[in-house]
Amino acid sequence: MRVSFNLALSLAMFGLFLPTQLAAQTVQTNEYIYIGIEAEDHISKNERWVTTTPTTPMIEDDPDGNHSDQASGQTYLELLPDIRVTHDDPFSPPIAFWPAGGQGPDADYAVNFPEPGRYYVHVRAYSTGTEDNGIHIGFNGQWPDSGQRMQFCSAAKRSWWWSSAQRDSGGMGACGIEKSIWIDVPSAGQHTVSISAREDGFEIDRLVLLKDKSGNTRVCTPVNIDDVNCRNGSIESADEFVDVRVRVITLPEGADPDADQPDPVEIDQGDNITLTARIENLDNFDTANDIVLTLSPVPGEWNMLAMDDRCEQVGTEFECLLDSLHPTAPDEFAPFVFTMQAVESGDLRIDAAVTSSDVDDTPANDVHAGLVRVIPGTAPEPLTTDVRLNMDTDKNRYETGETIGLSVFIANEGNNVAEDVTFRINVPAGLSVNAAALPSACIAGAQLLCSFASINPADSESFSVELTGESEGVFTLNGILEASNDDNASNNIDADSVLVEAPVDAGTTSGTSTTSGTAGSATDGDDTATDGATAGSTTDGDDTATDGSATTSGSTTFSATAGSTSGTSTTSGTDDSTSGTTGTGGTSSSNSGAASHWFALLILLVLSARCYGWHQGQRIAVRK
Repeated sequence: MRVSFNLALSLAMFGLFLPTQLAAQTVQTNEYIYIGIEAEDHISKNERWVTTTPTTPMIEDDPDGNHSDQASGQTYLELLPDIRVTHDDPFSPPIAFWPAGGQGPDADYAVNFPEPGRYYVHVRAYSTGTEDNGIHIGFNGQWPDSGQRMQFCSAAKRSWWWSSAQRDSGGMGACGIEKSIWIDVPSAGQHTVSISAREDGFEIDRLVLLKDKSGNTRVCTPVNIDDVNCRNGSIESADEFVDVRVRVITLPEGADPDADQPDPVEIDQGDNITLTARIENLDNFDTANDIVLTLSPVPGEWNMLAMDDRCEQVGTEFECLLDSLHPTAPDEFAPFVFTMQAVESGDLRIDAAVTSSDVDDTPANDVHAGLVRVIPGTAPEPLTTDVRLNMDTDKNRYETGETIGLSVFIANEGNNVAEDVTFRINVPAGLSVNAAALPSACIAGAQLLCSFASINPADSESFSVELTGESEGVFTLNGILEASNDDNASNNIDADSVLVEAPVDAGTTSGTSTTSGTAGSATDGDDTATDGATAGSTTDGDDTATDGSATTSGSTTFSATAGSTSGTSTTSGTDDSTSGTTGTGGTSSSNSGAASHWFALLILLVLSARCYGWHQGQRIAVRK
């Protein structure tokens, strides 16, 4: 049956109109209750919902133009600005996507309901792409699950189109199935129905609320602007039951999944298979929660080489956890992938089972088994687990307040999955950990602790830790690695030491020795030493040093000796301090001047001695 009406015509035909609220159009028949609401007849709205008519000026951030010519009353609401038009466009600014109801710009409508019950929500919208085809429905300030993610897969139609589908409902994937958006009205009278944006650029013309009055023998849907079409059938709805299914697919490792394989799959003893456990939720509406997959290979027949991070070994079985799974479309599933090695030969069986915290109304498909034919050959080596730790800092010397970069590398060098892997460091007093920069697997306190559920063979985990030196000293970072099934503990410890020093003051050169004293007069010019040399002067004649002291920047002090020399004066030597070795003493203007000085003195002494001896050997004439 097809019913077409407007407000005046319906009054004349049925005489069944109930009081309206803000121009809401309400019609009741023996098959349905119809409440029609124009999008512009809101009692309040966010300013981003722009009322659009044929005379509304175009704006820069409305790339898909004006569609009022075919809208009801040539008026509709559009969420502007429309920033995210394609999948590659950014999400903000301004915000362009709101995953849940009540988060985005909203509009409220006052509706007078003739009676309580479930009303299916239909919206007439214009969608021009996959990034402007979603909205949320609310009721009395609440945003129930049944009003989330209304989806319009009508972008290709380029016209106004009705939808009542929830994204991911009914096993149809993103497009969902009809009548999967609804509100439950507790009582007759006035209530508030709301819309909330899911994507910017959404264009809404009209809302319709339909309640079934046929005893679920007719399915009624709005068409055009204010028409209703009814057909024989029933409306599916959420019933709090789920239908979770598991399927096991086995392939030789590296095989093309699209190529035909024998049944059962055949491999040689010692070879590997890739096993995929596919979990599906075949229910139309209800989400399955707290899903547990259990894989049960026969002990001794298989070696588990690698598995999904969400899985762990429990005794001889392997358990995988999945928080929730929406109804899935055909060929959609949540996969868990394992790599397994055949130890024994023969027809080897692998069982899988799935459970959920929800009631499953089809338990027969909750279990499945994979069968692999293993041709006799060479048995593989026993499984071993060998985790290794390496740590390294970006350098060895730091100043207080400087960031210390510690790199951590954990590798599983065995052929078995490493389970319950933990890495820890007791942080020495004087160092602190930058908790904000830690990877998600790590927590910091007096002890830095990083945990990994498992590490597959030939796989590794690497990450960096930032520490800060808060006081001076030498600090040793002792890293300890553990795995619950590690067979080799000899490579599970590593250490790095760092020196933290006070910052060097600007203008001070570490390791420089300075000697001070009184410089004598220079005839040919002054010669001043650098890098730890004694400052002095050079004279061709006598060079007289004044009493004084020369002090290096270490702990050693040199005292100058008073005296008189004739020639060139040179000071040389080394000065060791905490900061290192200072330079040698300065150089003189002439080393040969000093040698000549001492040589002349020696000649003078020799001549004096000879003259004295000659004088003593002379006869003395006595004048009488």
